[in-house]
Amino acid sequence: MNNTTSNGTFSEQHTNPEPNQSQEQSLSDTKQVLTCYTKSQTTRINDACTHFKPRKILPRSASASTSLRTLSPSCSFMILSTHEITEEEKIMKWMKENETLRKQLQISEEEKKKLQEELSEKEITIINLREGANRRPERPKNAYPTDHGDKGRLERPKSAYPVQRYSLEEMQTKIYDQQSTIDRLTTLKSQKKEECVRHCKEMDVLKGDLKHYENAITSLKEENIKNEKTILRLKDDNNELLNRLSKIASDRLTYENTDVTDLSDETRPSKLSEQMSELYDNQWTSAFEELKTNGFEDKIAIDILLNIVTETNEVCKAMAFSHYQKIEEACTFFVSSPADMAIKEKIKIFKTGKISIEMKQDVKRIWRESSKKVLKKVIPIIEGKVANKFDILLLQMSQTPLYMKGCAELCWMMNIQEKPMHLDTSVLDKDGHKYFDTEKFRSYTKTGQYVAYVVWPALYLFEGGSLLKKGVAQGLKVETGANGQDHSRSVPRS
Repeated sequence: MNNTTSNGTFSEQHTNPEPNQSQEQSLSDTKQVLTCYTKSQTTRINDACTHFKPRKILPRSASASTSLRTLSPSCSFMILSTHEITEEEKIMKWMKENETLRKQLQISEEEKKKLQEELSEKEITIINLREGANRRPERPKNAYPTDHGDKGRLERPKSAYPVQRYSLEEMQTKIYDQQSTIDRLTTLKSQKKEECVRHCKEMDVLKGDLKHYENAITSLKEENIKNEKTILRLKDDNNELLNRLSKIASDRLTYENTDVTDLSDETRPSKLSEQMSELYDNQWTSAFEELKTNGFEDKIAIDILLNIVTETNEVCKAMAFSHYQKIEEACTFFVSSPADMAIKEKIKIFKTGKISIEMKQDVKRIWRESSKKVLKKVIPIIEGKVANKFDILLLQMSQTPLYMKGCAELCWMMNIQEKPMHLDTSVLDKDGHKYFDTEKFRSYTKTGQYVAYVVWPALYLFEGGSLLKKGVAQGLKVETGANGQDHSRSVPRS
């Protein structure tokens, strides 16, 4: 049942129990009302156009017009009010009505178009609701009460789904608001899209920067690893150089420096000086007693034993120096440029410092080690050279050859030091006097202001060096010259 209200709105009462059926019926009724209204307006316009017949308009007489103008306003009003409506006025009225109806028709067409669009939207909504209703599970039989008539459980009260009533202006306002919302959302969407595009570009730039930085970090890590390896290698090189520097400094300190000795060396000068004292106390004494037993006087026996030790020292010095020259020549042969360079030139290169101190130290070390190794082989050679200078009877004794062997061993070790040790038997001062130097000699059996003869030589660290062991000399109270004269009174001791 359709009803038209006084304000131009339409309402409909639904008795259908389902919400989708109620909306479908409401849309159908609205469509019918709009159709009827459009048809009625169209019929009125057509009728007006059909009954319109123009007629010839007769002009008014001048006198009548003049008389009408000259009348007072009250009289003219009375005349107009009593005057009948002419055909011209009717035509003008119909034309105005026709124009009005045309405008109304145009408005109705626009409203019809809008309502048709709304109807299409409603139809789409109905289709969606139907599809949703088909997907809904079946309701139980006792889902709704059955006290609303003969239609059973599906019938509901009419007030369950109240119908919303909208006027045309309200619908237009609502559509305008929705369109404004759509425009605003469209604008916002465009802005967001532009922001998204801008952000995407920024992300691409940042990704490129990130990749560049990652590559830079990777390259820096690789370079850091290389630098760490280089640092470790340089540290090893530095430690090696420090060790070499320490060794070179040690070599420079110990090279020809007799004040620095190796305490682990059993052949160092201090040990040799002790062995020199033992040689005098033991082997010398035994040989001296043997010589006396064989008929030698004390002075002659002492001279023989002193000559043996001094001659042995000279032979050892010459042999040790010759051995050193050969080793020196072998070590410096590779640093000489011409192959046929003379030995003297090679030795000159060595002595002038054209080779390093480290190499010189190595030459000294090789010389000493080799000299120690050939000790057992070189002793018989030394004994043979010394024995040739003495009577053969000495070699036939028992203690004298042992003394000679002890002198050879000791003198050989004294002459292979960094600087050869020195035996001193001189007693003359710069004025030619034989004053007894108590700092150099100790008394044998007699004391005195002068020296009668030397029994055992004094031992020095090297020639011109410090004294290690005092020698032994026989004292004399009165100095005698070469002819046995006394010179003690004529040459006073300074």
